[in-house]
Amino acid sequence: MKIWKSEYVFNHPWETVSEAVWRKYPNPHKPEIMGTDILDRQIDSGVLRSQRLIASRFGLPVWSRKILGTEDICYGFETSEVNPGKQMMSCTTKNLTFSHTVTMLERMVYRAAPPAPGSTQPRTVMEQEFTVTVHGIPLASYLEDTILGSLARNAFKGREAMEWTIDNIKKGWPSSASTTQETSCSEINASKVFNLAMVDEMSDIAKKSVDEFSELAIKSVDELSGKALKSVDEFSGKALKSVDEFSGKALKSVDEFSGKALKSVDEFSGKALKSVRHERHFDELFNLFL
Repeated sequence: MKIWKSEYVFNHPWETVSEAVWRKYPNPHKPEIMGTDILDRQIDSGVLRSQRLIASRFGLPVWSRKILGTEDICYGFETSEVNPGKQMMSCTTKNLTFSHTVTMLERMVYRAAPPAPGSTQPRTVMEQEFTVTVHGIPLASYLEDTILGSLARNAFKGREAMEWTIDNIKKGWPSSASTTQETSCSEINASKVFNLAMVDEMSDIAKKSVDEFSELAIKSVDELSGKALKSVDEFSGKALKSVDEFSGKALKSVDEFSGKALKSVDEFSGKALKSVRHERHFDELFNLFL
């Protein structure tokens, strides 16, 4: 397991930075991120909790792709919490693709920070941590270093992407509720409630995603069942064939053994009868001399 940590300070208010997190993609500084999809979102005691699916093209060296496999699109699952009262946002993202051999875990925390000495500019501190664990394959340690290095390089691109998004927000981007179907954190902090129409739209998106996932799961189960039945049929055919062959050999062995046994009995009976005749003949000769 390898860990990489970093800290970065945005010279922007926490409300602006947390809004930029939701509106960061699509972004020219992170072209590998293809899109995001909200799976679930709710407010609990003033805390916004969300779940997102992130699709990306994660570039790895050719030699490592031969070990992990080749996937055109990689998926990650993100959970997040936004607490306007504490002015804190936390995100945890874990890979779904390649998860059987490598675990990539990213933790992000955004906290409001006081202005720098001699300044009135609000600031936001971002704490970032990557954890990479490779298991069950050769060159695990070397592969962990390779993946971690790639993630670290992308982290700097991620900061550039955030600064680009914040700059556009300040230039007057339209409301996030009308462009990305996501409610901005600054809106949450101001009103503390969601627009009901927005909640309905997000529920539809979540329901659609769950339905699509269910269809894929059912399709996979059907394919798996078909393969399992085919394997059972093939195994049964081979088993019956083996039983028939074994039974044939067993019957053949029994017949051969029975033939040999009968032959031995006949030979033994012949020899016994022959001995009896010799004995009677000897008795007759003995009586003559008497």
